[in-house]
This record gives sequence, C-alpha cells and structure tokens, in this order.
Amino acid sequence: MPSDITLELEILAAAVQDKSARGFLLSRILPSDFSEIQHRRAWEGLGKGDTALAEKLAARTTPPVDIPSAVSRLKALAELRKVEAISRTALRALSNGAVKRPEQFLEQFCRAAAKIGLPPSGAAMPPAEWMKKGLEEACRRGLSNPVIELGVRGLSGAVLPEPGHLLIIAGQTGKGKTALALNIAYSCGIERSIPTLYVNTEMGWHELAFRLFSLMSGVPVTKIRTGAMSPGEKEALERSVERFSGEAALSITDALPWADINEVAALAREAKLWRGLKILVVDYIQRLEDRARDLESWQALILATRVLKSLAQELNILVILLAQLNDRRQLAGSTGMLREADAAVYLEEAPEGSPASHMLYVEKARHARSNVKIPVDIDPETLRAKGLPEMAGACEKQKGKKKKGKQRKAKEEEVLRAEAPFTEEDWNRLPAVSLFGDSAGEN
Repeated sequence: MPSDITLELEILAAAVQDKSARGFLLSRILPSDFSEIQHRRAWEGLGKGDTALAEKLAARTTPPVDIPSAVSRLKALAELRKVEAISRTALRALSNGAVKRPEQFLEQFCRAAAKIGLPPSGAAMPPAEWMKKGLEEACRRGLSNPVIELGVRGLSGAVLPEPGHLLIIAGQTGKGKTALALNIAYSCGIERSIPTLYVNTEMGWHELAFRLFSLMSGVPVTKIRTGAMSPGEKEALERSVERFSGEAALSITDALPWADINEVAALAREAKLWRGLKILVVDYIQRLEDRARDLESWQALILATRVLKSLAQELNILVILLAQLNDRRQLAGSTGMLREADAAVYLEEAPEGSPASHMLYVEKARHARSNVKIPVDIDPETLRAKGLPEMAGACEKQKGKKKKGKQRKAKEEEVLRAEAPFTEEDWNRLPAVSLFGDSAGEN
C-alpha cells in the first residue's frame, strides 16, 4: 500500500507544535487520509481538542518545511490507496468466475467503495440536502466569487468562467488564438500563481517560452528568438525571469503533434494529483482528432470536446480549448462542439480604423449573455493583450449611430462591473428570495 509514515508523523507534529497551522491542516486532511490506525485516532483526537496521542506519536518529529506541499502529497497517497483497494476488489471479483452476474460485481464494488470512504456513484440528493447545500453554495459565492479572472479585461465578466467549465476560444489560422491563450496562461499561471497546464500540439517548448518571456519582460519576441537583444533588454529579460521563476505555477508541454485526447486527459490528471491543477489550456482541438481513425472527423471532434468537458467536471478545473474557424466563421470540422461548451468566443481582426487590433465575439455563454463584443488590442511585438472598454461604441459612432454606441458602452460597463470583487456591502443590497416562491398559491 502506498504510504509515507514519516510524512504522516511530520503533519501530526505540525498540528501539535503550530497552533496557527492546526486549523488549516484539520480543514484539509481527513482521518482516512492517514494509513496508520494510530495516526487516524490521533487526528480524530486533534479534531476534538485532545492532543495527547498526537503529542506522544510525534514527540521526536520535526514539522515539514512546506506544509501545503506536505498536505498535497498526503492527499495524493491517500487517493492512490483508494485506487489500489478498488483494483484489488475488482481483480478478486472477476477472477475464477467469482462474479456470476454484472449486478453482483456492482454490489461488491459499492461495498468496497463504502469501506474506503468513496461516495456512491450517481446518488440522488433528497430535497432537504440539495436545498441546504445549494443555499450554502449561493452564500459562499456572495463572499468568495468562483469566477476565474482571465487577465483580459472584459472577458471574464462576459463568459463567467469557473471550475468545471469548458471555454472554447476559436479563430482562423494566424489570427491571434495562441497569443490570447498565452496571455491568459501568463496572467493566471505566472502573475497570480494559479496552477495552469498549457498543452501544446504545434510549437516546441522553447517557442512557447520565448513568447512568455516577451510577455514577462516587454522585450519583442523576435529579438528574443533571434538573440538580437541590447544589453538593457537582456537585463530586463533576466530580471523578469528571476522575479517570476520562484512564484510561477505554469507548466508547458513540448510539441505533441501526435497526442490524442486520452493522453491530454492523462497529463491533466497527473497535474491535478501532483500540482493541484486549476486551469488546463489545450492548443488546439483539431490537432487531436486525427488519432481517432475509426470515426469521421466531425465525430472525433465532438467526442474530444465531450471528453474535455467531462474532465473539467471530474477534476473541478477550467478547461480552455482553442479551435479553428473556417472561412464561413464556423468551427472547423464540427459546429456540434458548441453544444458541449459552457462558453465560446470567436477572435477576429477588428475593422480597419478601429482602436483595437482584434474583437472577441461571445458566440455562446451558458451562464451569461451572448452576442457581447469585447475589443482586445494585441501588441504585434510583445504579444501582450489588453482590453479597451473605453472604445465602446467607437465603430458605431463612425457610422453615425450614436444611440447604438451608447447602448454598447453601457453593456460593456456592465460586463466590467461583473468582474469587480463582490463585497459584503453588495451582498447586503440583494433582495431576499424565497426558495418556494413569493406566495403560498404559486405553482
């Protein structure tokens, strides 16, 4: 059985010796996460305020230096033990004809899952439970908004991305999809240390690294690629790399031109297990469908998108999927991919004379409004993207449509307000809502 007795003792020592860390540890670790029975009992005692057994067991042990990493490793080992227990149960049940009928195996599996602490699959919640949990979640969101800020002004407020969602960013070849995705990965994984994995099917890792260096330092990417940097630019690049190297949580893959969707899912599960993955970026979907030789191209694309949506829900992560648009401004291969997505935005070059270089069109937003336009300016030298809400209505005014321009500006201001942190004052201003309607006679 996978376990680390020393690690378990170190965590017990941390909970005993550091009272400030005890609350954090008790909120993250369950007694069942320990492999030793005595350690489980000690942890249960700590939860009740009894430290005697924990003090005895960890008397000569030093707490870990990095407590969050120690917690992650302990949880990972506990998960591996659960998987191993399920595997052993399945092998015993299937060997020597021990299982005579499929439902018998299901019964044995459910009993084994209950013993090792797994919840029953597909269990329906009674009304009292889902109402209570739903109300708790609504209140929690009022104080801690789960919407992930993507770093491009106006985008998060327009599509409301959160863990468990699939966001498609589509555009024609060479029109800035990768530049926009790298801006998001840079903002989340480097600037704000949100664990992010960028799966790349086209470029070598050094090409992605050069683009990220340009975003970090402001040095033009062509100078980094060719090495034609001035001493000042070299110094700026070194300073930015030194600044972010210790805090960055962005992982990138080398080019995976022959990867299929199952390999991408395996990479995501590994990153979730060992690095606590929060955001997965896949660049891009049409390169993954070629491995499904027994399916039509459109079927393979829908299947791959469906797998990524299920992966987002299973791992509780945000999946950002890049896709190509054809000349008719449709998703290349299959428009059916839209059905699986929670939100989809199309990136196109802005009309000539526009203050921005590109325009994002919200094609679908399951939890917000569709048909929203977001101006984005991508610097061709550094690839930095920035939103330009102040240009709202500019194109319409050029055409003399002042009224529509004002309406457009108001809509974009509303999108920006949606990105502002939700304060306790905002929460108090919300009207009271009854779960059962406003009147007793309401159906």
